[in-house]
Amino acid sequence: MALVEVEILRVLRNSYVFLLNHGATGVTAVVDPGTAGPIITAIDEKAWRPPRMLLCTHHHADQVGGNLELRRSYECEIYGPEAEADRIPGLTKGIKGGDKITLGSAWCEVIDLPGHTAGGVGYYFAENKALFCGDVLYQLGCGRILPGKAE
Repeated sequence: MALVEVEILRVLRNSYVFLLNHGATGVTAVVDPGTAGPIITAIDEKAWRPPRMLLCTHHHADQVGGNLELRRSYECEIYGPEAEADRIPGLTKGIKGGDKITLGSAWCEVIDLPGHTAGGVGYYFAENKALFCGDVLYQLGCGRILPGKAE
């Protein structure tokens, strides 16, 4: 079984960053790195390996604000929606719905999730039953549409 450990960090005013660690291989990733400082601190405290990848769900600053500093610190790849490539700092790998990404021996499927933004994506780790969907869903409701469309 290729389960991934998930650590949730609250950052900025009301955003969350998800640290992912594949325990069997020690491979680490970060979902929606809105700011670098708390992520670096948490990875150091947990004594996890440096992240190999940043997984961005959409282009808003509270999801991608830490990209460049984390890339400088860890030399990691930055994944994000192809449709928003020109708005995601440091993007190295554009992705779209149907793509698969591996984290150690675990993998996730990329799902197109337009709505909050026109090109947003989510990362679905089936074995964990975990979907990282950015701001498409908020606690107790759906996300705001900025500048996507409800359809």
